[in-house]
Amino acid sequence: MDEKGKGNGLNLDFKIDPEDIINRPGRRREYEVVNSEVPLWVHIMLGIVAGSILIAVLWTGYWKYQAYQLHQHIKRADERQQTELMIMREQRNLRQQAIVQEQQRQERTRQMATPQCRFWTDHYRNNPDQKSLENMRRYCP
Repeated sequence: MDEKGKGNGLNLDFKIDPEDIINRPGRRREYEVVNSEVPLWVHIMLGIVAGSILIAVLWTGYWKYQAYQLHQHIKRADERQQTELMIMREQRNLRQQAIVQEQQRQERTRQMATPQCRFWTDHYRNNPDQKSLENMRRYCP
């Protein structure tokens, strides 16, 4: 040792024993070789087959998912179309009802303007009796 090491109380003597490295606990591992009766090419073939099956399953799953998404898209589009069709039918029915009501109003106005209706209406206002009421109802809708 040199004088620097003694003054600090440090041991700076680095001697490495090769036996310590080789026999260090937990460092040395022994592997057991299994002698298999199956040749290496069979293991390789099984790996290729398993990989191919995995790829086929994933590919099928991908296309089924794509088909599912397409089906959902078509379903939503069909629902939107049905909703729009229902709204259009409701609007058409409302227009038709408005046309019918307008025609009925015009028909009633036309019938109220007939001379017989005006006569019986005036007669009932001036002389309210049963006969005037019946004739007014008959000639005026």
